Order: sequence, then C-alpha cells, then structure tokens
Amino acid sequence: MKNKNGILRKSFTYLFLALAAVCFISFEACNKNSDVVSPTGSTEENVDAESSSSKNSSESISTTTDAFTYLTQIANGITVNTGGCPTVTATSTGGTTWTITVDYGSTPCMTISDSIRRSGKYIIYGYITPAKDSVYGSLTFPSESPYKVYRIKGSSSDTNYVTIQNTSASLFTFVAGKRIDTANFRGGFTVNNILTTNTGIAKTINLTLTLRANLGVLNVFSDDSYYIKGAGAVLDNRYGVQFAYLIADSLNIRTDCRYPLRGKIGLTYQAGGVQSVTYVDFFPNSGACDGVVTLVKGVFSKSINLDAQEN
Repeated sequence: MKNKNGILRKSFTYLFLALAAVCFISFEACNKNSDVVSPTGSTEENVDAESSSSKNSSESISTTTDAFTYLTQIANGITVNTGGCPTVTATSTGGTTWTITVDYGSTPCMTISDSIRRSGKYIIYGYITPAKDSVYGSLTFPSESPYKVYRIKGSSSDTNYVTIQNTSASLFTFVAGKRIDTANFRGGFTVNNILTTNTGIAKTINLTLTLRANLGVLNVFSDDSYYIKGAGAVLDNRYGVQFAYLIADSLNIRTDCRYPLRGKIGLTYQAGGVQSVTYVDFFPNSGACDGVVTLVKGVFSKSINLDAQEN
C-alpha cells in the first residue's frame, strides 16, 4: 500500500506542474505585470504621460470636428452665427470657395456650446462643391492671434492652457466629407498639430482619421455627433515619450462635450525591446459628458479625470 503522504506529495507535484504548464501556455496572461513598462518611471501606476496624451489628442480632435461642423453648416445653407462665443464669419468666392474665421477674441471667452474658455482664432479655407454634396477644408492658426484652449471647464480664473498650431507651414489639419443624406456625412481628416503649454512644453499630434457625422438639427451646433476611427502618433516632450495612437473602439464625439462620450484608444510605447500598451476607455460613466476615463495597462487599471490633468 502506498504511503498517504507520498500520494499527497505527488498530488501537489502534479498540481504545480499543471499550473506551470498553464502559465507557460498562457505566458502573456501570467506575465502581464512584468511586461508593463512606464515611459516615465519603473512603476505601472505612473500614467501621467498617457493622461496628457489622451487629453491633448482629444483637444485637437475636438477643434477639428468643430471646424467640420462650421463647414457643413455653410454647405447646408445655414448662416453660422452662434450668438455668443465664438464669433464665426464666412465669406465666399463664387459660392464654392469659402474663408471661415472662428474667433474667440484676445480675451478668453466661455463657449456657449461646452463652457470651455478659449482665445485667439483659427481659419478654415474651404471648398463646397456646386451640388453641395461634398466639403473640403484646411485649418490654419494665425500666429498674430494664437488659438488657446484653457484647462478648467467653467473657470474664469484659469491660466493653464495649450496653444494649438499647425506642425508646419505646409502640413495642415485637413477635413473632408461627402453628404449621405440631409443630416449625415462620411469623410475623414488629418490632424497635424503642435500643442504648446503655457510653460513652453511642446506636444505633437499627428493623426489620420475617418469620420461619420450626424448633424442633428442643422442650425443647432451643439447636437452634432461624430464617430471617429483611425491611428497616428503623439509625441509628448514633457515626458520624453512618443506613443503610437490607435482607436480601438470608435470614439463618439459630440460638439457640446470636450472629451469623447465613449470609445477606446490604445497608446503603445516601446522601451528596451519591451512593448507597453495602455488603453484609455472614455465610457466609465456610461457616456456622461465629463473627463472621466479609465486607463488599463496590463492588469493595472486606474480611473482619472482628464479635466484635473495638466496640459
């Protein structure tokens, strides 16, 4: 008869070997913690760079979707006059070529659509086909009137901002779309922006994106909704890191909200041959119009409010 202790020892040995085999087969799952690398330190809890990149890329995309809304409103024959901040003026040559100036003034004003303070201006040089079924436009940011987006929503005393500009004189942020029906467009845009903080730190946003836009009630700015897909890169000089940017689940952006209502992006960083991916989920509060996101890096997750993050 076998010794009972011997049987137990063998049982534990087999259990250990079985667990080891499972871990070997599912190596990535068992080793997620060791694969996690922070671009700004050695601990996975450090997600400052990911937070900053999420915030700034969202600000660039939001400005671009706003510009597309102004262009499509004009294509629909709507006189763009928000009755407050910003002041939007549009002039045309031949009814097809348009110059649209979106001006927030030299003193920051609180936007009527999303209660965010901005100052300066940007200009959309647009083309609307004679049939008014397609629109194209490029965004420029005049240096004499820098376009600034302030950090804290609803605050009139905030001095923390980013200035948004084109990355070069020849590389513009560009939007295009084709009408599907009265209220819907499909198209895409490229985002080529440099964002500079009030303390002089530069971030570069380069994205190539596709869009599906529902303009809702055509003469209402704040109800326009976008679904965005695509990829690109974000370089943040504050943390000395460049992320590959990929929209894993379509971003839903509404023009009265600073950040996407839902969707997920992946930010990939490579260091020392080890790749780290942080997913940023914009839907932790079930589509609320807020800055709350959940960041997931391997087995680590953390909820933060982008409104509280530095620019």
